[in-house]
Amino acid sequence: MDQETEFNPSITLTGREREWVLEALNGFYHDRILTDLLYRVKGGKEATVFCGRANPSTGTRLVAAKVFRPRMFRAMKYDAMYREGRTLLDGEGKSLFDRVMRNVELFLGCHRIHADLSAYNVLYWRGKITIIDFPQTVDAIMNPHAFFLLSRDVERVCQYFNRYGLKTDPARRTADLWSRYRRGEL
Repeated sequence: MDQETEFNPSITLTGREREWVLEALNGFYHDRILTDLLYRVKGGKEATVFCGRANPSTGTRLVAAKVFRPRMFRAMKYDAMYREGRTLLDGEGKSLFDRVMRNVELFLGCHRIHADLSAYNVLYWRGKITIIDFPQTVDAIMNPHAFFLLSRDVERVCQYFNRYGLKTDPARRTADLWSRYRRGEL
């Protein structure tokens, strides 16, 4: 199979669906992970899972590919029910934000920056948060891009909580953290 061509799966996809499925999976095709989409396994309100044929170089025959729809096309039939949970978060949003930022501060105090922190890497369950996904963590002393990576982490966290009405200033928070870190105060 010629990997220089665009991904053209044999499954029938409609116009808009075809557009976002190809956009989401084209990289996997070019990286020689996926060679074809065979069928839909299941579709939900936010995403569809497809069964795909794996490239022989992966050592497996089949792969699952979960493709999220663009937000504007997600079928939220019971949208009000999903929004109710956000009210709970609104009520404890400041406390959760402070805990996430305290963890960022603790990491930095240990000369570590997560370097990929976002809402996707913060698990929430029964009032507690757990930060996950540390393989890309960088050494704040040795990495010349440490300030940029810290800034990006703080920006992403602030953007998420801002959606719940919490007013944050990521630039100020990053500057304060970095300044205290440089002075050895963390």
